[in-house]
Amino acid sequence: ADLPIMMRDHFKLTAGVRYRFNSIDFDETDTVFSSQSLDLHRLEVPANLWIDRGPWKFWLKLQPGVTSDFDDIGSDAFTLTALGLASYQLSEKLSIAGGVYFSQDLGEARLLPALGLVWRPSPQWSLSLTAPRFKIAYAPSRKWLLTLNAYPSGGSWNIQDPDGEGQADLNLSAIRTGIGIEHQIGDTPAWIFVDAGMQFLQELELDGSTESFNEDIDAAAFVNFGLKVRF
Repeated sequence: ADLPIMMRDHFKLTAGVRYRFNSIDFDETDTVFSSQSLDLHRLEVPANLWIDRGPWKFWLKLQPGVTSDFDDIGSDAFTLTALGLASYQLSEKLSIAGGVYFSQDLGEARLLPALGLVWRPSPQWSLSLTAPRFKIAYAPSRKWLLTLNAYPSGGSWNIQDPDGEGQADLNLSAIRTGIGIEHQIGDTPAWIFVDAGMQFLQELELDGSTESFNEDIDAAAFVNFGLKVRF
């Protein structure tokens, strides 16, 4: 839930709470977790600031949180996701963007450049190439939106070391590609959506334990569905 705090013509501030639950089943694996399952939690407080200054647009995002199995929360369970991005509109159809992105939600802590462009050849079409994300969007009408996406996915959790006391880090990384359909509910700001596709290059790693491992995972299908509110 991200809610508007201050909304102006050239200035927008939002904040909220975000919770994610993951359950990983280790049946038929040769890891230390063989025939077990782990319940993993991520609780975050995101804040976003947007500034619009003519051809220039700025976006700052700070998202501190806790990622853990909640059995024993150590200092490494506290995480931060941050984004600083500036874009400049070169023409009516083309904008360029640059900045930095820091996340521990890509399998491990990473600082990545956020460079790319956004091309809008018509009001219905847009192409976004902002590393490490790729997106094509088509709006056949004002109430429908179709997308094609490719982006990194995964997560990182600080968990109780399965080999004894202390903590270890469990990292999941993947590349997700898929298509999405969104539809506006009446004249409200609410949109229902469905995303579906495949996850490739999946890898699960336990780091910081005497039972550390690094396992490749077969490609798998995914489906997301839910509700978005646009303001």
